[in-house]
Amino acid sequence: MTHLYLFWQSFKANFQILSGWITKTMTTARLAVLAPMAAGGWLIAQELQSDLVTIDPIGVPKTLSDSGYTPEVAGYRLRDALNAYAEASAPGDDGARLNLNLDSVAHDDDSLNSNVDLSISAGHELPNIVVPQIGLSLRAIASFIRSALGMTGHAVAGEITGRGNKYALRLRIDGRQVFSSEKETESPDALMTNAAPAVMEVIRPAAYAMARYRERKEEALRKADQIIAKHDPSDINVQWAYLLKGKHALRNDKFVDAQEMFSKAVNSNANSEQPRIQLGVSLLRGSRTAEAIGEFRKVLAIKPRSAVAYNNIGVALATRANLDNRANPNAEIYAAKLTQAVANYEQAIAIEPGYALSYNNRALARAPLGLTDESIADYRSAIDIAPHYMFARWNLAYALKRLRRFEEAIEQYRAAIKYATTNRNRAMLYTSVGDVLWEQAGKSGDLEPAIAEYRRAADLDCYGWAHNNLGRIIEEQGKAQDAATEYEKAISCEPHAEFEENLQRVRPKQEAAAVTTGLTNR
Repeated sequence: MTHLYLFWQSFKANFQILSGWITKTMTTARLAVLAPMAAGGWLIAQELQSDLVTIDPIGVPKTLSDSGYTPEVAGYRLRDALNAYAEASAPGDDGARLNLNLDSVAHDDDSLNSNVDLSISAGHELPNIVVPQIGLSLRAIASFIRSALGMTGHAVAGEITGRGNKYALRLRIDGRQVFSSEKETESPDALMTNAAPAVMEVIRPAAYAMARYRERKEEALRKADQIIAKHDPSDINVQWAYLLKGKHALRNDKFVDAQEMFSKAVNSNANSEQPRIQLGVSLLRGSRTAEAIGEFRKVLAIKPRSAVAYNNIGVALATRANLDNRANPNAEIYAAKLTQAVANYEQAIAIEPGYALSYNNRALARAPLGLTDESIADYRSAIDIAPHYMFARWNLAYALKRLRRFEEAIEQYRAAIKYATTNRNRAMLYTSVGDVLWEQAGKSGDLEPAIAEYRRAADLDCYGWAHNNLGRIIEEQGKAQDAATEYEKAISCEPHAEFEENLQRVRPKQEAAAVTTGLTNR
């Protein structure tokens, strides 16, 4: 690492001197001719700075080569398998881009469900993977310079062996075997997919740790600790190891620990926007909104056209507006703060028109401003961009319910249930369907469909509102003892003042019903 860094500093300095000399001494016409050369030189310099991995052509049986699966193609297929493995390596259900839901959709009309975008994918930070090919490309020139200076990085080589239509694969990195398939298969591409983790563990151990986190969290965290202990602090793997540990702390609501890990990631590379995004998220989750906004603004200083940063600033402003309004209600001040949030969401959308998250968030901020139609249009835009976006459908359903467009609301709730990934979210959504059916039925209608939805929610998760709302319907039906049982279950799931009040209200009826039952039995 040291000799590469020193070479880069020297190369960059000399290149800058050369560029300055060209600028001062050449005519405009000559510059026009030399500009492509200078640009090419700069690209080569950037290439030399990168963490390069070279995949040599992978030997294949003649039967494969004759069918078009040549050694060069095999190298490209391994590269594709590594990229696919890296893109799916981030911890969280949503892969590379993870949306953190700050406030779930509640029964409270004043609730604001905001999402921040926490990108934790190491995909764009992975080493450039070169597969040698015929032709003198800039990358080939850079590869030649690397070889001449001993800056080879990691070299991957190997061969596919076969018998009939069955194949096996062996791979080596820098001459050391890292993968050997135990079973033969008919698909060479499947072999590349199977080999990807072993290769990634060597060329980018942090990406490997992130992938392991999905199924073996403790093992992944131990790997992150090893990376931090063994690698130079400026190594990109160290940065992503800290990010993994910080994300783990954030998932467990350990905000101070998360902030410490993300701060260390920032210190390992102050010019990278990702650690600052995540530090900002951890500060926001810890209700330190002003500091969070400060970090997101630092992201904009690094990357002025960061839709993620603008979106997250909007979330921080909306979160602060809601907290302040709950503490000291003031409609005018509240509206002004939400308008600021909307402006930031619009900046994010202008930079990235296909950014579903910001449409959803802009809708949430617009709704309290009385912009109902605009909010619904934004939810629909988010869904058009990302049909599986559960929270956008959930929020759209809630907006439609408030307009008493019950059938449309139920349709969106059902769609959200389809895309929900946790039993808690499913239970909340089934409860919301029950609420719509109850309101739709009215006092004299059939309440059994609503009861069925509440029971389905209660079977999925210990969700207090499902038991509470079921208890209210049962109480209206004159079944005091059964209602009391549901209120007690609601309290055992999650103590809430409303649940306690309902239980205390039904107690006299429950006792009277018990006395009546006793007299009847006698």
